[in-house]
Amino acid sequence: MKRIAASLALLIVLSSCQPGDDALRAAENFADEHYVNIDLAAAKQYTTGLATKKVEEEQTLVADNKIDESTAKPNVHYKLLERRPEGDDRVTFLFEGEARGEDASDVFVRKWLLTVKLEDGAWKVSNFHDFE
Repeated sequence: MKRIAASLALLIVLSSCQPGDDALRAAENFADEHYVNIDLAAAKQYTTGLATKKVEEEQTLVADNKIDESTAKPNVHYKLLERRPEGDDRVTFLFEGEARGEDASDVFVRKWLLTVKLEDGAWKVSNFHDFE
């Protein structure tokens, strides 16, 4: 009986370690750099394919804007709303992000849809889209 209980406990622990955990970490790393830290170069390292092209386009659009320590950045927080596995090598995550400007009354809420795929043994954001 003890052996059965131990086996069940092990099964529960192993099933809680979903392959999506590494995918979630990749999505959160990207979200932290792209949306929270507003560091496109750092965000780019977590991307592949179309997502890389989108970040490069954003870098081109803001290339003439000087962003340094003196630049006021919003305070951004986010939470995971949904995880949708799409096979063993692709997961889509839906986050809700909230950005507050220096004046705390300025609050912007957006949703971020991030698709993460397993590529060459590493999880990378392959596409992202934000919307109201």
